[in-house]
Amino acid sequence: MRRLAVVLSFLLVVVGVAGCGSDDDQAWPQDYQGLWMGICEAVTAKLADDPEVSPTDVCRCTLDGLMSAFRLSDYESWSQKVKDGAAAPYVTMCWPDD
Repeated sequence: MRRLAVVLSFLLVVVGVAGCGSDDDQAWPQDYQGLWMGICEAVTAKLADDPEVSPTDVCRCTLDGLMSAFRLSDYESWSQKVKDGAAAPYVTMCWPDD
């Protein structure tokens, strides 16, 4: 579980994750999603010592969860600690069971 927190914290600090509502017209821009995914996949790949863990799947699932749960204006106003806490349940849900 600690490795998940490290991945999440690194990703959120580097990218500065922002969320949005679930409306399609409010989805994060594609280029931003690509950046988020690239960083997440790189970090997750280094920490995923289990061949069953797909960094792409974990990151896509986490990003989808964040985008469906939070509005951009709300999420951007939160501290980094709150942002980390908001993403943590998605990382945990999306990480395959050992």
